[in-house]
Amino acid sequence: MCNKGQEAISVSIIHRGHAHILPTPNSPSYMGQASTVSSLGNSNLQPVIILQVAFVSTSGRSYFVVASTFGVQIFDEGGSVILFSYDISKSPVSAFDTDASSAPYAVGIAKLSTRPDTASICVGASSGGILVLSAMGLDISFSSMSRNHDYSVTCLAGLDRTLISGDTSGTVMSWKIDNNEKLNRTSFIRGPNWSCTCLCAYYDLAGKAMAVAAFGSGHLRIYEAATLALRAEVAAHSRWITGLDVAPETRMLISCSEDSIFTIWQLNPDECTPIDYVCSSSVANHKLLGARFLNSHGTSLCLSSFESNFIHCFNLTD
Repeated sequence: MCNKGQEAISVSIIHRGHAHILPTPNSPSYMGQASTVSSLGNSNLQPVIILQVAFVSTSGRSYFVVASTFGVQIFDEGGSVILFSYDISKSPVSAFDTDASSAPYAVGIAKLSTRPDTASICVGASSGGILVLSAMGLDISFSSMSRNHDYSVTCLAGLDRTLISGDTSGTVMSWKIDNNEKLNRTSFIRGPNWSCTCLCAYYDLAGKAMAVAAFGSGHLRIYEAATLALRAEVAAHSRWITGLDVAPETRMLISCSEDSIFTIWQLNPDECTPIDYVCSSSVANHKLLGARFLNSHGTSLCLSSFESNFIHCFNLTD
């Protein structure tokens, strides 16, 4: 996961109970040492496992958000100061149906915008719930909780006031956030019985909000964000898709998979074509688990892989 403006200044990778934040060459502290963030769970019986991290920014501050088997924790940008902690096992979002996991966890992080100085941070839960946290400066608080998924939430993507969520059955839902930071579901589409593994959102050439969903079957599906009308489907990989990212300036898309392949796509190259293949490559003997562009134009990228301490970085050339 990258901390992005026009150019990413840091990258974070996860290993079990730790998230490591590394500066990129665009960072003023590039030659400095990487920092490590540990999830501060209070259980002495089970170690806390970090499932996802994300950098979230408002007009005045950036946060480092951690979703784990403990719940949700929000740190300052460098990961050195904890600003907020939410134990999911002691909240109304803990699992209460037979489908949801008996051991609650949080996964899926997205930012929505209601005001320029406030970030509405949405985090998914194993119960099928979605937490909304309000962050303004150092003031971070629980705002609301919505639950419509019958299965565990796996991923979220946000675009202004629109949220897209996916779950382990492959069901995808679209939401709008109101001025009171409450989510209201606008549409949904039943899943193909393959888990929705990754989501991202973007604006097409006409300025319409779109969503890309990746699935365990190796398929990519492109939907209109508001209605979830299907616009395209691609058999992109031979195994589970484990990473997805979009470069907002150019609408370049990267997908990666356990099959060791990463692929670059062009979203909406013209008004009639939703997606087009650009190129692909492999990282031999590595199960790829994460992919992010390092700038908003999509000309450089990084990849992480299973049980590896390497970050694989690439530049795209004409």
